[in-house]
Amino acid sequence: MKGVAKMTKKEEERLLNKINQIEKSIAKLQLAFENNKIEKAFYTVREVSEMLHRTPRAVYNMIERGELDTVKLGGIKIKGESLKEKLKGGVE
Repeated sequence: MKGVAKMTKKEEERLLNKINQIEKSIAKLQLAFENNKIEKAFYTVREVSEMLHRTPRAVYNMIERGELDTVKLGGIKIKGESLKEKLKGGVE
């Protein structure tokens, strides 16, 4: 095939490892969604970080990227509906 570069074995292994990591992340999110039904209207950053098995900094990064909708109620709170949508669509 013209213009298509072949991957080396090492590149192929890296790609397969990355795919495996993504699959594991998706499985964790599905488990978090099943075990932590989103029932509240608002969640703290700490609650969301525990649900997603991420650090609070990772949750703040998601907020900064616009992946989670928030409101300011004494502190930053993540909207439950936004969290539901994120869990349905997957977390990067």
